[in-house]
Amino acid sequence: MSATSSPCCTTRRTDSSGTPLTSNSPTWSCCGTRTGRTCGPGSPTGRTTSTTTASTRSGDVVTVVVVTACPVGLRGHLTRWLLEISPGVFVGGITARVRTLLWGRVQEMVKTGRAIMVYNADTEQGLAFEVHGHEWTPVDHEGVQLMLRPAQRKRSAPKQRAGWSTASRRRRYGRGQKSE
Repeated sequence: MSATSSPCCTTRRTDSSGTPLTSNSPTWSCCGTRTGRTCGPGSPTGRTTSTTTASTRSGDVVTVVVVTACPVGLRGHLTRWLLEISPGVFVGGITARVRTLLWGRVQEMVKTGRAIMVYNADTEQGLAFEVHGHEWTPVDHEGVQLMLRPAQRKRSAPKQRAGWSTASRRRRYGRGQKSE
């Protein structure tokens, strides 16, 4: 989007094709915010900003940590920094420094369990992830992170017993037939 004038609430915003955006466009926001408050004091229009979309400030980072079969102490440690929205699933906005220290602590404490962390990153996908204790491993394929599954083991056919089945023996030797 581009702005053609700078005063609050009089900024005309356009999309990539140059079409003006209106207040009922899904991407419209006065002053570049989406917080639902009235624009600055003395606003010529007194419009309020859209409240249908969550606010995102530049620099906000969403981090998701999922732990499986881990000690209770690790879950308690993660709740200092993140919200536990489901058993073993933690979400929050933390800085890169805290995220790095937190991941080091997770690796120390997880022991035989598993952990995976997904966070915003300046990559083609817009995210990056760390994995500890999983069979699936992250691989880089032409700049895109993918998870490599382990090769599936071939299951052998169930061992068949030699000889006739019970049903065929009964048919063959006449057991189970009606007598006249």
